[in-house]
Amino acid sequence: MNKRNRLEWIPVLALLLLAMAGCTTDGSVDDADGAPVQLEIQIQDNPPVEAQEDPNFGCLFEVREWTATAFNIPKNAEAGTEPFNDIVLQDVSILYTWDPPDPAGWAPPIPRVVPLTGTVPVGASIAFSYTPIFLDDVSSALEGRTAALSMTFRARTVAGESITLTTGDTLSVNACSSPPPDPVP
Repeated sequence: MNKRNRLEWIPVLALLLLAMAGCTTDGSVDDADGAPVQLEIQIQDNPPVEAQEDPNFGCLFEVREWTATAFNIPKNAEAGTEPFNDIVLQDVSILYTWDPPDPAGWAPPIPRVVPLTGTVPVGASIAFSYTPIFLDDVSSALEGRTAALSMTFRARTVAGESITLTTGDTLSVNACSSPPPDPVP
């Protein structure tokens, strides 16, 4: 093979490499055995656990729901026209890693599973909310601490194919504070 013939193969190899760059090997998007749609979750609002000192009851905690948006992304043009590819949200399984770690080893039972409701039409999105931690799991041992959350969202298509997505976020528990003084009349 002379030098000129070898040079003619360079454009062919470059095109082949470009074509392969669009392929995935982790099975996350183009898995032929998986659902023809992909679930994506975007956390919109993640308020901390509020804490307020009460003279009669000690520290009182308030857990507010987090809000998120679920997206149903078709993997190909055909998947975008099929109503059986709508995604039905099922639940989220949450694991907590507290910082700093509790010397007594306290943590909510692992994992905590929170039910979800909602159906995401193919090619669309919906807003939903969920509780990041149960109020019964919050105690004064968590005041002023932050947890890294590993959240696995489970869903299925209307056709029955399972879909899971694991993502993360952080949850803060505010330290107890005294209530503001009553205004002076």
